[in-house]
Amino acid sequence: MMFRQTAPGSNADMPRWLNPDSAAAYIGVRVERLRPLVKAGKLPPPSYHLGPNQPRFDRLALDRVFEGGKAGNGTDVDAAVQGLVEGMMATARDWTRARRD
Repeated sequence: MMFRQTAPGSNADMPRWLNPDSAAAYIGVRVERLRPLVKAGKLPPPSYHLGPNQPRFDRLALDRVFEGGKAGNGTDVDAAVQGLVEGMMATARDWTRARRD
């Protein structure tokens, strides 16, 4: 049985994206248990938006699982991150074009 060590509402100063060590500590398991729990569908998969060697777990998605939600497949998080990246790239392109003009 997994227990979250932090009470809801008391994690306002925690980052949203947790590395595996922080995610494991957050839900109260050893870091080695994360991959099997993701594979079993009990936890949402990490996002690799920082690169293939830097998985990050969404703290809010972990909270949803412990509040009775489903682990899901992470596509909503991936889509949100992709949308943010595309928006930032568009802003950078617009800014660069404006500087050239």
